[in-house]
Amino acid sequence: MEENVEAVVWRIPLDNNKYHYRLQIEVTTKRARKKVLKNLQGWREVGHGRSGGKDFLLLFAKSFKDEKTWKQWVQSFPYELEEMNKNGKRSKINKNFKEV
Repeated sequence: MEENVEAVVWRIPLDNNKYHYRLQIEVTTKRARKKVLKNLQGWREVGHGRSGGKDFLLLFAKSFKDEKTWKQWVQSFPYELEEMNKNGKRSKINKNFKEV
């Protein structure tokens, strides 16, 4: 059975030159949650809750030293990932992701 994982990331503009991001993950099962958490080493959990009563909603934060490091992480993330711009528009950013 394939778990449903929805991942959205957005950049946090700060004064320094680092790439600061927030990542919101929505999963439907505890099993999917555990799988996702294995892929988020180095990310700091900054919030969690429930969405729609059943789904788990997880919020993470991480800073990357440069754009290259950020892009390497994006390509290694094994789930479809969308980036939200400052206007709230989403676009898929890891087009070569592999289903787990």
